[in-house]
Amino acid sequence: MKLYINGQDIQQLILANVETQTLHVHKGAPETWLGAIDAYVSQVGVSKHAVDALYLVTGPGSPTALRSVLTIANTWRTFLEMKIYTLEKPLELSDQHAIDQLDRLAVVYTGTIILPAYSSAPKVTASKKDALGRKR
Repeated sequence: MKLYINGQDIQQLILANVETQTLHVHKGAPETWLGAIDAYVSQVGVSKHAVDALYLVTGPGSPTALRSVLTIANTWRTFLEMKIYTLEKPLELSDQHAIDQLDRLAVVYTGTIILPAYSSAPKVTASKKDALGRKR
């Protein structure tokens, strides 16, 4: 099975079986995405070991959402042999159109860690509290 995963939006995860082009939209926060991927793979009737390729949207999108979905993919890839393809999908391009154009949009990923493609620098701030949770 070739699995398409798009975590550009913090409120939903898009999954698809590339071969059948069956799209599934999971509404929920990134904390629920690992379970959603597991449930989707089971729903289409294959084991996680039968996933031989991941097509990952690496951006642009929500930095938190992208980091979350790519952490799942990087972890999964550590334990299971599979090909990785990455693509940057413009937000205005539908997932169905992206899947239709994977041969043009996706590139084989040969690096070690899959990183997000941010449209701008993520706004990460340092904590204003000490180790005990008190304001500094």
